[in-house]
Amino acid sequence: NKDAQAAFTDARRKDPAFGGADVIGAVEAYKRAVILDNDNAQYRNFLAAALLWAGRVDEAIYNLEQANNLVPSEPKFVVNLGYAHHKNGDETRAMLYYSRALMLDPRNVRARLFLGYALEMVGYGSEAITELRKVMLQDPANDGARRALARLGVVPPPVGNPPPPPLPKGR
Repeated sequence: NKDAQAAFTDARRKDPAFGGADVIGAVEAYKRAVILDNDNAQYRNFLAAALLWAGRVDEAIYNLEQANNLVPSEPKFVVNLGYAHHKNGDETRAMLYYSRALMLDPRNVRARLFLGYALEMVGYGSEAITELRKVMLQDPANDGARRALARLGVVPPPVGNPPPPPLPKGR
């Protein structure tokens, strides 16, 4: 739909996440795109992100639920739904969605990182460490996982290859 695409393009231009300066304008333009193409899960996902930016969490959750219903196999929408529940103060529900995303894609670093954060927030430190270490295995330079591990008292592994061991004396 050309009109929906034009509304979406307008929204991206206004969206602070993409360098714009008008989150309310972005929300309204994304809403036009959704109205014109109601079955476009991606439009709903972008709308939800802008709604979160604007502090309208309940509307964001609704649109992410709709996106998830349209494409239930897309882990990105499931992770974003978990994040929206986190922003709503519901870590238990957030963990549920992060876990669902990992069932869809066990290598989803963002879902695993957010699950680690949520576990840390609800007081499951050892479980959080397990998840954050898995993030580090996939993405050794992941700064979020490094900082979380440090908060939990774990020294994260060095980034890159370790230096070679020193040569024995006398050689």
